[in-house]
Amino acid sequence: MGNSLQEALLKAGLKPGKSDKERKKKPERSKQPKKAIEKHHQQRNLCESCEKTAPDVEFYNHNISSIKAKWLCIVCADKHSISDELRKTNQSDFAMRGTFRRRYGRTKKF
Repeated sequence: MGNSLQEALLKAGLKPGKSDKERKKKPERSKQPKKAIEKHHQQRNLCESCEKTAPDVEFYNHNISSIKAKWLCIVCADKHSISDELRKTNQSDFAMRGTFRRRYGRTKKF
């Protein structure tokens, strides 16, 4: 029955399309190199402690049980007296420009 339907469609003037294997596949977006416009999307700017957006959010690997958050802004890190030696990232706008300064303790050099 499938052959007769296919023959009828060919007689009607319809042409068979390309199969999935014959079509050129577009490269996935994740494999393409990121443009300069998209690079800033990798940065995190939400402080998990105060739940506000800030340009100075960094990852702190601390063991303070009263604070569940690991991604903290400068204000929250200073407020909770977390040493800058526990900072593991250097991804914020201030850190990239070299203007990242802590009020509590010494600022870590990357």
